[in-house]
Amino acid sequence: MVKKVYEIVIEIKTPFIISSGNIEGEMIDKATVKMNNKPFIPGSTLKGKVRDNLLMILKSKLNEDKAEELVSRLFGSKGYCPSKIYFTDLLPEEEKGTNVRYGVAIDRFRKVSKDKALYSFETADIGIYKGKVEAYIDEEIDLEELIMAFKMIDFIGGSKSRGCGRCKVDIREVKA
Repeated sequence: MVKKVYEIVIEIKTPFIISSGNIEGEMIDKATVKMNNKPFIPGSTLKGKVRDNLLMILKSKLNEDKAEELVSRLFGSKGYCPSKIYFTDLLPEEEKGTNVRYGVAIDRFRKVSKDKALYSFETADIGIYKGKVEAYIDEEIDLEELIMAFKMIDFIGGSKSRGCGRCKVDIREVKA
């Protein structure tokens, strides 16, 4: 088993929202996650995207059961099968703020706006967010495939259809 440490740099190209599930005041229906009142990207959000991408890559080469077994061994699964890959939260390189956007829910059957359906959501500003990943990789996982799983991420967070969260991921190995 080999220990690898990577620095992750995500360049956010359009404002993003990763919902905290909290309602802030009466003005914002869906708030974005914040730490010390500053937006960030939770490591768990990135971990889920990388896991899904790696599973997709492996399923294209291996049978589904073997692919799921390899991914579960690296990312953890039910029972006592702890994760062997650890993600830190990605913090902004510079001070970042948030903005409020508004939307209207549409009745898809009648093709008109729903009554009393104005909603608001908070987005985090564009910029550079950095974090680290520490992985203990066995010989069955190809490092190139793991790196590709990171680089396949082109959106982060929700409201993708509204143009939110477009990004570019850069990953490089650093000394442990």
